[in-house]
Amino acid sequence: MPIGLVSSGDTKTGAAIYNWSVNIGNNNSQSLTIGIIVNNYYTRNSSDDDAVVTVSKPLSDFITGGGCLMLSSSSGLKAGAAGSRNNFGFNVKWNKGGTNLQGNINTIVRNGGLVYQIKGNSMTSLSVNAAAGTAVFNGKASIQDITNPLSPLSIDGNATLQVAMTDKGEPGTSDLIGITVWNKSGGLWFSSNGNGTTTVQQVLAGGNLSAKSGGATTALVGLAPTDEATGGPAGVDGAPREFALAQNVPNPFARGTSIRFELPEKSRVRVDVFDILGRRVAELANGEMDVQRYEVNWAGRDAAGRSAGAGVYFVRMEAVSLASERRFATVRKMLRSSVQ
Repeated sequence: MPIGLVSSGDTKTGAAIYNWSVNIGNNNSQSLTIGIIVNNYYTRNSSDDDAVVTVSKPLSDFITGGGCLMLSSSSGLKAGAAGSRNNFGFNVKWNKGGTNLQGNINTIVRNGGLVYQIKGNSMTSLSVNAAAGTAVFNGKASIQDITNPLSPLSIDGNATLQVAMTDKGEPGTSDLIGITVWNKSGGLWFSSNGNGTTTVQQVLAGGNLSAKSGGATTALVGLAPTDEATGGPAGVDGAPREFALAQNVPNPFARGTSIRFELPEKSRVRVDVFDILGRRVAELANGEMDVQRYEVNWAGRDAAGRSAGAGVYFVRMEAVSLASERRFATVRKMLRSSVQ
């Protein structure tokens, strides 16, 4: 590959660009460790230069991410060195039947001149709150010393890891993540940002995270304000006049349904789906929202991404105005006619 100078005044610093059309076959996602090999006059092949690239198809019921953290308060038996990069890539999802987890994680830790790679492909739990953009997953992992990439050394084949993340939306510059690894004896092997008792999520130094769930869209959509009676503008300023929760459309539904609600004042809002026994099935919205009309989609899945069965469900909206403390609560009945 040709090397181009970054600056004409510096003949020893260059950059190379390689366009790569990735084929991940039937996989929904794949994390790849990318290294750099330099030959001829300047020779280098060091795992310290490795990065993790995650390639994912745009699916629902899915969390994925890739990038790096710049470590400053790492802890554990093999804490990452302050100022070092902690590269990572992961993807986790439920299978179509909602019975088994699929996915993997690949993360690199640098410590005292040594480079460790932690890889996991046996996920044990996944919790996703798409409305809040948060997710936590746990799994089994192996740890290798890859300081010499040609001769990796096995450190632990039965480690446990946990990843907690917050998807703050595109382009990912505000996303947060925390990575914790315990060795097979239960000792804390690595924490990306430890405070003595837990791993605190920190903002990415680069990359992007995405949390999606079949229980809800990953973001609420603000709709153009209209008057319910005339279909024209809603009032002089276009704002909704009253709190409202519309009937879901379509109803009955099979694959998914849309739910609209209105806020005449900035409010603290919660929208949930319950089954006929009163059990919460999915959280569609939870937080402070501005004056607006909103639409959220429910794909007929619970908070874990598993398909909810056919039957009667109820969507409940609760809102408390932050301006006047007005309160609003109502329920709409929904019917899922079949599961596809």
